[in-house]
Amino acid sequence: MDSCGKKTGHLAALVLARGGSKGIPLKNIKLLAGVPLIGWVIRAAIDSEVFDSIWVSTDHDDIECIALEFGAQVHRRSLQVSKDSTSSRETIQEFLRLHPDEVTTPENIDPSNRPRRQDWPGELYENGSFYFSMRKVVLDGNPQGGRTAYYEMLPEYSVDIDVDIDWPIAEQRIITYGYFGKEKLQAVKLLVCAIDGCLTNGKVYKSTSGEQFTSYNISDSTAVKLLKDKGTKVYFVNNAKSDCHRLHAEELGCHIEQGCENKFAKLQEWCDQLHLTWKEVAYFGWDETDIECLKKVGVRGVPSNACSLALKSANYICKLTGGKGAVREFAEHLLLLARKVESITNQQM
Repeated sequence: MDSCGKKTGHLAALVLARGGSKGIPLKNIKLLAGVPLIGWVIRAAIDSEVFDSIWVSTDHDDIECIALEFGAQVHRRSLQVSKDSTSSRETIQEFLRLHPDEVTTPENIDPSNRPRRQDWPGELYENGSFYFSMRKVVLDGNPQGGRTAYYEMLPEYSVDIDVDIDWPIAEQRIITYGYFGKEKLQAVKLLVCAIDGCLTNGKVYKSTSGEQFTSYNISDSTAVKLLKDKGTKVYFVNNAKSDCHRLHAEELGCHIEQGCENKFAKLQEWCDQLHLTWKEVAYFGWDETDIECLKKVGVRGVPSNACSLALKSANYICKLTGGKGAVREFAEHLLLLARKVESITNQQM
């Protein structure tokens, strides 16, 4: 940028995401609060509207797929810069040599390749969250050369994730302080949950006399009651009809729509009846029949064993599977979001 703050060249964001992390295997795509770790970075970079291009440098197929799904371009790094001993500088230099049009690049440095914070003598230490540098400076071998300035990051936004024990700390931080997108967060007033595959494991049990049985997770049922106690309506929807589902919904005091051939039309009808915007609705689904609903609502959840298209449509992917606590996990996420909305509202008062 020039002295007036205007861009004078191509500004590229480069995220380093090697697949061979030793502390936490495939850390870059592990779910953090329901979103792959690298997804948080890419989403924030895109929404900043600062960069001309956003790249992920990786050597792993799964990381490449996630990066593309979140809207980044992918640079497949060579084997020469994918070793445990490879420095971040070498990886960035390779990218610049192979992409000569990327004039300016901010760099995201792998935490394992920076000085130990314990060795820093001052009150501040380098956390490696991001770097901005000129192309020529990086290729000359000193990405922090020339005129240098630093950004002092508030401690609540700076979390090192090097070992498994760091992960739950990071999840709590990101729920409280994380960036969830450009649009303002709104409290969820309605959760619509598909039954088969979400509230159940999708299995039907039959006795020798032909009677059908379905199992429900007590933890999931408790979560539904918790949401209702907090003022969130919970509706169930299902393609097939089942007396078991009807009785279970009645026990929980929830409205249920069975034999539903068009879930999206029913969802639209409920929103109109309750005078809700899409941002005030959460949907929990797992199959292709749920995708249209997932794409429309504000909070889109799926169990970990959902179909691939549903997984791509979600903005919260549970660690647990359908019928085994996934609804409880998603409900807890909604309750955390409600607390975040309340916190933001109180700060603005």
